[in-house]
Amino acid sequence: MNSLIKEVGSKSVIAALGFVIRHIDNYGAECFVSLKSIELFRIRPLSRFAVRVRYDQATDLLEMYNKNGLIPFEPAILDLDCGVRILFPPVVEEWEHGCFVIDGIHRLLAARSRQIQSVMCIVVSSPYLPMLPCEACSWDDLRLEDEQRSLSEVLPNLDLNLFRPMNDLMKQIDSTYTNRQSALQMVKQWSNSQNYKREKSNE
Repeated sequence: MNSLIKEVGSKSVIAALGFVIRHIDNYGAECFVSLKSIELFRIRPLSRFAVRVRYDQATDLLEMYNKNGLIPFEPAILDLDCGVRILFPPVVEEWEHGCFVIDGIHRLLAARSRQIQSVMCIVVSSPYLPMLPCEACSWDDLRLEDEQRSLSEVLPNLDLNLFRPMNDLMKQIDSTYTNRQSALQMVKQWSNSQNYKREKSNE
C-alpha cells in the first residue's frame, strides 16, 4: 500500500476526487470538494445500522494503513494478487453544525472503536447543498448487525429526492486495475477531466 498523493501529487488527487464526487446526484459544479483531516468527534452518522462483516473488513484496512505508516484513510493505492485498487477516503458533508457521513460509515466506526482521533476524509461543502436526506443520529444509536438492513431501516424517514447514491458511484470506480500504471493513469484522467471542466467554466 502506498500513498496516492506521493504517487501523483496532491493537486491531481484533489482534482480527481472533485471530478468523481460531482457525478453524484444533488451535487454539482457549485459544490466545493476538499481533502481534510477531520476529528471524529465532529462527525455524525446518518445510518442507524452497520454490517459486521464490513466493519471487520474496515478494521483490517485500518491495520493495513497503520502497518504502512499512512494516515487513515488517506487516498492510497493497494497492490493485490489479482491487480491494483485505488482507495478513496470516507465522504462527509460539512455544514455549520457539523460533518455528516455520506460514505464510509464502517471505516469511521472502526476508527472510533480504535480510539483514533482524526482521519482523512473527502469533504463536500457548499452554501447550495440540499438538505440532508434524513435526520442524523449519534454514534451510540448505531447498531452493528450480521445482516444488511433495508435502506429505509438504515436511513429512517429517508427522502429519496435528497439521497446521495454514493455507494453506486463507488462501486463503479472501485475497480481492480491490471497494474499500478493503469490505476495511476485513471487517476490522472479524472484529474485532467476536472481541470478541463474548470477551464471551460472560466471562459
